[in-house]
Amino acid sequence: MARIALVVGGTGMAGNAVVPHLLNDCGAEYDAVLCLSRNVDSSTFASRTMRPYVPVASNLDDRDELVESLRAAGSPEVTDVYWFAEANRPLELGDARVLRGLLALTDSLSPAVHAMLKVSPKIVLDQVYGLQARLAGSGVNARNQLWMGNVLDALKEIGAPLQVFVLGTGGKHYGMHLGPTLWPRYSSPFYEDSTHGPGPLSYFDAQSFVRERAAADGFTWNEVRPSFILGLPPELNPKTQSFGIALATYASVLKAQGRELMFPGPQSSYHAMNNLSTSEKIAEVAAWSTAHPNQAFNCPSCPPFSWSQAWEGIAGWFGMEPADPAHDLLGDASESLAGPDAAQTWQRMQSAHSLAGHDLGALLNYSFLDKSFMVGHDAVYDTTKLEEFGFPPDRVYEYRSGEECVIAFLERLVEERVIPHPSDVLPEPQPTSDRR
Repeated sequence: MARIALVVGGTGMAGNAVVPHLLNDCGAEYDAVLCLSRNVDSSTFASRTMRPYVPVASNLDDRDELVESLRAAGSPEVTDVYWFAEANRPLELGDARVLRGLLALTDSLSPAVHAMLKVSPKIVLDQVYGLQARLAGSGVNARNQLWMGNVLDALKEIGAPLQVFVLGTGGKHYGMHLGPTLWPRYSSPFYEDSTHGPGPLSYFDAQSFVRERAAADGFTWNEVRPSFILGLPPELNPKTQSFGIALATYASVLKAQGRELMFPGPQSSYHAMNNLSTSEKIAEVAAWSTAHPNQAFNCPSCPPFSWSQAWEGIAGWFGMEPADPAHDLLGDASESLAGPDAAQTWQRMQSAHSLAGHDLGALLNYSFLDKSFMVGHDAVYDTTKLEEFGFPPDRVYEYRSGEECVIAFLERLVEERVIPHPSDVLPEPQPTSDRR
């Protein structure tokens, strides 16, 4: 039977490589691939796909509009849905140093916090964990289930023979956003079938919804769980949550200012063990998972590493000297380190090196970069299940180290003219000051 994929949220950070992967790397497995997004068109993936795709621009809030959009696309007999849409909007963080100070204070009081949580009723725990989920961008949001229900209902309306639904989530499933201070049962590595953080959490609601609809409507489900994502979506704006692009732009600005590559987080984040996931790895595991129904899989791209192990090599790629965290407990805010002239520095770099026309704010989300460097506890993704289910051994990790993974992404950003090659960047004269 022919397979036709519908990728929802395929222009975002996690899902942007799914359409190219299905068309370029899955051979004749898929007869057609549709991308459903509010702003997708025929040019969105034109340079990244060897076969044509079908753009379906529609509003996930409107079931009737979805039905009409799918009918306009020929009422495709969709068999596979890949879901990477997210209704939650990221919250703007306050001052990073203040928030890290609060976290450090909480850590110092962990015995008392644990004792309090142990005797707290569920309503209090739901408030504590629900607040943390909202701050992490994955608070309970019924709109996620509304969106999924609208798409599933629209597919049923046009008679699509849906067989599998692949859901993208992430490390907050494991309590990564809480850590051992706020969740006494926190543990790392993360195992897909035995590590489960507390709710409320939008991921848990989405998982339950998909599994219930799968049982009712006769399709299977899969879930993929990435770590910090390195990816280049087709559209960049100030709301883009791209850890890799933000880090690359931050480093490029410091390079142009003739400064060291300063790690903007605290010591705890510098030394904690973690993984990275590329958008391409997410797509690869998502497509592969469909042969193993009703299973969740981690999808890290490199072995566990700490930033303290990789920072010197990353700085070396930029031709910079590395600088360890300036403050043991609090670190620094990336916006403060980049300085008030960062936007002007970036504009001059764009002009001098003929870069793509992205404003600094579309590339360097200071808030998200600081949030990414707040995880001061190990958050390691186990790969045993991938291996047990037969994922190609030479592909379990795309890269041999975190440093190699980051540098490969930096080189891609140079090729795409997002950042200049560091060898072409000459440091600008800087006024004498006490800045590092």
